[in-house]
Amino acid sequence: MKLPLPAFASLLFALAARGQFTPAPKPGPLTEFPNAARARFGYVTVPESRSNPQDLRQISLAVIVVPSRSATPLPDPVFYIVGGPGGSATLSSDGFPIFAELNKTRDIVFVDPRGAGFSNPVLFMRRGGVTIGQFTGANRNFFQGQGIDPSAYNTTEIAQDYEAARVALGYGPINLFANSYGTFVAQEMLRRFPGSLRSVVMSGNLPATDPILPTTLGIEKAGIEAMLRDVESNGPARRDFPNFRQRFYHLIPRLNSDPVHLKLSNRDTGKIESVTIDGIEFLSTISELLQRTQTIRLIPLLVTQLDRGQYDALVARLFAPRRDLRRDNPFGMYLSVLGADFAAPGYVLATERGILGVRNRTLIRTEGPDLLQLARLVVSWGVPFNPGATRTLPSSPVRTLLLNGQMDAQTPVAGGASIAAGLPNATNLVYPRSGHAVGFDPGPAFTAAVAFIQDPTRPPVFSRGDLQRRHFYQTVNPVAKTRGVDDWRDHLTDLPISRLAPR
Repeated sequence: MKLPLPAFASLLFALAARGQFTPAPKPGPLTEFPNAARARFGYVTVPESRSNPQDLRQISLAVIVVPSRSATPLPDPVFYIVGGPGGSATLSSDGFPIFAELNKTRDIVFVDPRGAGFSNPVLFMRRGGVTIGQFTGANRNFFQGQGIDPSAYNTTEIAQDYEAARVALGYGPINLFANSYGTFVAQEMLRRFPGSLRSVVMSGNLPATDPILPTTLGIEKAGIEAMLRDVESNGPARRDFPNFRQRFYHLIPRLNSDPVHLKLSNRDTGKIESVTIDGIEFLSTISELLQRTQTIRLIPLLVTQLDRGQYDALVARLFAPRRDLRRDNPFGMYLSVLGADFAAPGYVLATERGILGVRNRTLIRTEGPDLLQLARLVVSWGVPFNPGATRTLPSSPVRTLLLNGQMDAQTPVAGGASIAAGLPNATNLVYPRSGHAVGFDPGPAFTAAVAFIQDPTRPPVFSRGDLQRRHFYQTVNPVAKTRGVDDWRDHLTDLPISRLAPR
């Protein structure tokens, strides 16, 4: 078929741009970041569907390169593989301590996955108050009407996108720092591109065999229970927060039957907004707080203040709304990845069985219905289950460090051990009083990650540092503004249930 001249010219441009890094002005939100002045922003053009050679459609991956601060930088950069599925790596480029430290000697590269962040297209979904079937059907039809193939937004393609970005930027072997669903992508890269990888660090590990939704509630319960046991076994915390387990689980149904309604200032815009704290919002917040050591230590105090009706202190600070950038965790991309890589036949039934297997009536009643609804949304999205090799644990000689937190409420604490089983050059470390974002902030896991990337041939020595100090849990309302309190919400979390399913 003969193409009209404008279409032919566009095709030639797309083919010429394919595989190259094209500089572009930074999007508005990214210009506010501390590294914005020295960071390079641009796009790498890749095929939308590599499995279909007849499909000539190209898509653009948003990329930020933060040049090393060294006058003689090392040649192997660190690529951050973000979680989600659908997290924005570029929105995470504003200064996590681990990247600031690694940036002293290496470039740090942030690539937004296809369909997310500032990549183009972005599969942000519109709800419009419709029912579940209409919600998924209308959005799928919208994307397909724009020429987008939702089935092309999957882990196999994402892993190849990162390799394409590496080539386009002209790097040799790179280091990966992956978190959450990003560790699932990293496992695919270990299978496909071992020669492109110098070292791999994985934090908050999702083993390739995990189906996500059927195990979500059980993993959340395990993280919560690890925190409750620690409070009960710690002398000062047991004294300051008596009967904490009972108060924790009694608070959830109370918030469900009698939610707390507050007027709070938006942390980004300053506007006063209405905030409702019910059981599911409470549990979503607890899951996020269980990511980092700095915020884990605040949980008993937060629960106590909520239980006592003290809403003007830590409660107001931690439940304050934030600006919705509509770029992080687009729901369409989330559904496509789960449909293609995780939703095996019988997915809804498997999710239901996983929920009932938790054997915690409070958690089942509060979050079970939304999880089950989410599984139905994934199936109704209609992307065929086609995981390729992504659901098999990797075997690779690449030197790998796996970091796990005992209080991780989003990925299994044993996830690192499962992945390490097929990696002969892997070191698996589990840290107390740490969660899903283990290794991102200064502490023993952070030190281990930095040492490992400096020299992957020397496995780091495990140290608990001061994680087991006696006076760990905060017992009075924080006065000083600290990163652990004021900036605790970041872009590491997988989507809380309440933000996924239309209610």
